[in-house]
Amino acid sequence: MKILQTGDLHLGKILYEYSLIEDQKHILNELKNILLNDEYDVLALTGDIYDRAVPSPEAVKLFDTFLTEIHAKKPKISIMIISGNHDSAKRLSFASKLLSSNNIYICAESDIEKIINQKPITITDSKNFQCDFYLLPFVYAEDIKKFAETVNPSKEKPAILFSHCLTLGAETSSSERTFVGNAENLDSGIFSKFSYTGLGHIHKPQKVSEKIYYAGSPLPYSFDEIKYEKSFLKIEITEENPLSIEKIPANPLRKFRIIKDSFQNFLEKPEYKDFKDDYIEFLCTDSVLPTAASGTLKKFFPNLMTFQLFSDSENDEKTEEKISNEVKQKMFEEKESLPIKEVFGAFVKDIFGKDLTDYEKEVKILEKIASGLEKEE
Repeated sequence: MKILQTGDLHLGKILYEYSLIEDQKHILNELKNILLNDEYDVLALTGDIYDRAVPSPEAVKLFDTFLTEIHAKKPKISIMIISGNHDSAKRLSFASKLLSSNNIYICAESDIEKIINQKPITITDSKNFQCDFYLLPFVYAEDIKKFAETVNPSKEKPAILFSHCLTLGAETSSSERTFVGNAENLDSGIFSKFSYTGLGHIHKPQKVSEKIYYAGSPLPYSFDEIKYEKSFLKIEITEENPLSIEKIPANPLRKFRIIKDSFQNFLEKPEYKDFKDDYIEFLCTDSVLPTAASGTLKKFFPNLMTFQLFSDSENDEKTEEKISNEVKQKMFEEKESLPIKEVFGAFVKDIFGKDLTDYEKEVKILEKIASGLEKEE
């Protein structure tokens, strides 16, 4: 049995007001070529197919085209899709019964009892070797534990689970949402019944245990992800070899780069000219900037995403991140109402990497709306 695993596609992602749809089209085309150039039995997409619950028309069209082309050229490949915390389960599951008759299996169910009672998907490869596949979309931690305790895979066939969650010890980045009803801090030992568990949600490719892996996102979705080697996972399970894992490098259309230098050096150094098409975060070491500095730089580096003065205070960035994460943790643990300004501040930091200084008008409007809703209650 040969499986290709990826996830966290975040189709339709907007980063610093830049649409990444071209980059995502490129990476899906690369994924398609990998599938076409080998004999895979299963493609697993482990959640966060879209970046928003209501995806853009461009994102929906891109995913639809991808699935259509794969099915047309490799109709025997079983495509398994689960919903993540960024997805709308209802939208993603549209026409799922019809698609299952064409070897495209979508699990976006939120009722854990229905998930538990679903029969596994049994796939037979060209050598008549069978595996049972279980799909567990994004749900609360207690539901994942209930699933793991209740489901009893057959001992006669390897059992493979695909899920979307956060396990203890996993290394996260700033682009994962860890506060929207998330299944936090699960002990990976609960998946011990399965021959292999492929997880989504964490963008860094990583090994949790001998039988549990995050494939990671095929593209970086924040500048702190550039240190990760993005890849797809090739999983092989045979009677002779219970589990074999191989990373297949993902090659993006554009690279993400962080450049720390003076304004003049950034404009004049020859080596930087090779980065003109890349996505750039520029940390300027000057104390004072020339007029219209950002506009000047964008003439030479059109994909300059973020531009800021570099601070030598090593705690500045950590403090901002800590504040944002504290708000997220409160939202998860307490599940209670927080001041709208705190919630909106965490959202803006999470999505745009900015503080609230540019959103004073929006904050006042939101606070007014929230106040009106409280009075109605």
